[in-house]
Amino acid sequence: MAWHGSPWRPWLPMTGQLLPVGQRVLLHLAYQGTAYAGWQVQPGEDTVQARVEGVLSRLCDRPVRVHSAGRTDSGVHAEGMPAHFDLPRAFAADALLRGLNALLPDDIVVRRLEAVAAAFHARFAAVGKLYRYRILNRPEPTLFRRPFVHWERAPLNQVAMTEGLAAVMGEHDFSSLCAADADTTTRVRRVVAATWREVDDELQLWIAGDGFLKHMVRNLAGTLLEMGRGRLQSSQMAAILTARDRRAAGPTAPAQGLCLMGVAYQPETVEQWRADLGDQ
Repeated sequence: MAWHGSPWRPWLPMTGQLLPVGQRVLLHLAYQGTAYAGWQVQPGEDTVQARVEGVLSRLCDRPVRVHSAGRTDSGVHAEGMPAHFDLPRAFAADALLRGLNALLPDDIVVRRLEAVAAAFHARFAAVGKLYRYRILNRPEPTLFRRPFVHWERAPLNQVAMTEGLAAVMGEHDFSSLCAADADTTTRVRRVVAATWREVDDELQLWIAGDGFLKHMVRNLAGTLLEMGRGRLQSSQMAAILTARDRRAAGPTAPAQGLCLMGVAYQPETVEQWRADLGDQ
């Protein structure tokens, strides 16, 4: 298939641009989640948010709070996590970018930054998200890809997994694929595109939607894996969704296979994802 661009816009250095006090800045982050207890700050835990806020606070010489487009679980990765903050002191944009990447650990990178309007919010302005879940399907495990893929030794029934995935398209109450302790007020979400891709010895689940519930993609991947193993039938997916009961679905797939690929702030981006994922 042809992949028409990435979730990232071309990187444009803001050379010489001085960001004034109070300027809202949007960071575009990528990180390997293996070493962290997820994105969100938690007492006594090492998290991505805590690392980013710590470096920003050091650079600005005062506390800085960062607001992301969402959360990722412990061990989950991101190629495209946007997060905004309000700049407490004037800063040259290129110097800020250099400083962040110099002080952040090697497994967290600021891809770029941009000045945004004061009313912009990285979470509430989002209109879509794109995820990928990687499954290594071969007899032997991997060494160098181990932090990024879930390994399945036995061959999987890809036809069943494709049929099961088709049933989640569109708008549904995804309670059956939502973590039981999620605090969301509504569990209705819309999946706009979803597909499996074969990439060498990997099966990759790509899925885009207007939003995702806690553990939703991992629970979906775990349910589809059960169909691939023959423990569930693909025809059961509709009934699983209708049950609106987490116990009706399969187990939660391991965290390391999941990556947040991008967050959309324009409907055109979501439409591009739809076109890309349908271009087989």
